[in-house]
Amino acid sequence: MPPGRKGHEPRTGTQESLGALHRVMGERRLNIQDLARLSGLSYTTVFHLYHGSAQRIDLTTLDKLCGALNVAVGDLLEYVPDDPAA
Repeated sequence: MPPGRKGHEPRTGTQESLGALHRVMGERRLNIQDLARLSGLSYTTVFHLYHGSAQRIDLTTLDKLCGALNVAVGDLLEYVPDDPAA
């Protein structure tokens, strides 16, 4: 999608909180399609989580990701405060 189209710009909050997803997928040499197949999630869902454009993540989705990757929730989520000075 062309950059700047409304609704298609990355949302830094989600990207920051699931930042470890890139690392874990890279370590296992998985692409978005692989993770979608392994987790039972749609390609679109995994795409938006990977690229940080998801507006939210359901606990069921998080459970499927953790199960497919054999990791704990803490291995995927990173706490990033809204205010860097906080």
